[in-house]
Amino acid sequence: MAEYCSAVHIARQELERFGSVETIGFDQTEDLVDAFLAKQIEMIVANRGIVSEQFQLRGMDDPTIEIPVDFLTIERSIALRFGLGQIREALNAEIPAYLLSDEYRALQQEYFGEPVFWTEGRQRMALMGSSGAECRKPR
Repeated sequence: MAEYCSAVHIARQELERFGSVETIGFDQTEDLVDAFLAKQIEMIVANRGIVSEQFQLRGMDDPTIEIPVDFLTIERSIALRFGLGQIREALNAEIPAYLLSDEYRALQQEYFGEPVFWTEGRQRMALMGSSGAECRKPR
C-alpha cells in the first residue's frame, strides 16, 4: 500500500511536532475555506493556488497572507517511504564515507566540475585535421 505524501502532508507532520498546534485535515478545499471563513481554524497550510482559487470562485479577495519562510528544507535527500527507519539508519551510516570516497569525487567532477574543452576526442580530431592539411600534395 502506498502512502500519499505531499508538501502539505510533510508540513502537517512538522506542525504536529510542536505539540501546541492542533491540525485538522480536510478532504475538499471548499471545506477548508468554509472552516477558515467560519473562524473554526486560524491557519491554512495548503498550496497557495488552490486556496486563492476558492476565494476567487466565491467572488472574494483572498484574505490569507502567505508566509514565505520555509520551516522545512530538504536538500540532497533520498526519497524513502515513512516508516523505513532501519534503511534510513543504514544509509546515514554509509553516506558520509561515500561522500569522502574517490568514486564520489570523480562523479562530482564529471557531472558538476569545470568542463574540459580539450577532451581526448577533440585532441585526436585536431591532430588528424592538422596532419591532413600538411600531407596534401601541391598542385
